[in-house]
Amino acid sequence: MAKPLLEVKNLKKFFTFQRGLVKRKTFYLRAVDDVTFDLEREKTLGVVGESGCGKTTLGKTIVGLYPPDSGSITLNPNGNPINTLNPNDEELKIIRKTVQMVFQDPQSSLNPRWPVRNIVGEPLEILKLVSGRKEKESKVIELLETVGLKPEHINRYPHEFSGGQRQRIGIARALASQPDLMVLDEPTSAVDVSVQAQVLNLLKDLQKEKKMAYLFISHDLGVVHHMADEIAVQYLGQIVEYGDSEKVFNNPMHPYTKALLSALPVADPEFEAHKKRIILTGTLPNAISPPPGCRFHTRCKELVDEKKCKSECPALKEVEKNHKVACWIYDR
Repeated sequence: MAKPLLEVKNLKKFFTFQRGLVKRKTFYLRAVDDVTFDLEREKTLGVVGESGCGKTTLGKTIVGLYPPDSGSITLNPNGNPINTLNPNDEELKIIRKTVQMVFQDPQSSLNPRWPVRNIVGEPLEILKLVSGRKEKESKVIELLETVGLKPEHINRYPHEFSGGQRQRIGIARALASQPDLMVLDEPTSAVDVSVQAQVLNLLKDLQKEKKMAYLFISHDLGVVHHMADEIAVQYLGQIVEYGDSEKVFNNPMHPYTKALLSALPVADPEFEAHKKRIILTGTLPNAISPPPGCRFHTRCKELVDEKKCKSECPALKEVEKNHKVACWIYDR
């Protein structure tokens, strides 16, 4: 059986900072705390959760923009596993070609002083995928046409494009290295609703054509349901539910997932009027000083064992095939 394209085991990424004027104390923001998952080739894993739960940090750690504090990230692009934490020079070249990222805000992720030919062409030069100026220009035009832009756009600058077009440029830049895995960080949040469907359909078409895997990060559950084969629900740096997309949406098990899905609007106005929404109350914790035990217990309405929930952190446990949840409710 072939190994998954990406294997993440017990990944942790903390940020340190100090507070205080006289006696400065060191604090740790637990952005990603003991995260484990696999991503198969040509599949999409959606990572959902509230703002600040560590989704973007997870993506940036996987692509190497942040060094992890512990855990492992393993890529299997050609059947030969590569530990991305300690790669040699040859492995580093493979990693850079294999994994690319599309950022949330195309306005700030594109160099405003560069024309499109340089923005999209830079990875071609760095990775030595072209041998001359003519070949580079031809490849850039090909990439632009792949994402629905015109050849004459090659000499324009980012400010001359709409938000949706800028995001297409970011996608073209990521495609330049012919990656096996693309990390998509809120790829539609900075574009108009009217453009979102175009970007999402483009991504689905590209995935099918290029046979890529996606790590799709978003707070928009409807978008993730449309895109993902599997879903990981993240809360305060930890994955609390993980499984097949349809199973998570049709049978949510973690109280936090239930609350998230209850907020989704429904097209049927009659059903929407009678839909029960779960309003979260209680103390909203933060990743600097997370509560002991289950991190959701301060807002949970389904405490099965108050003492246990407040003192012991539940592990992610498979409760049905391809569906895991970290909750003491299912440990009986």
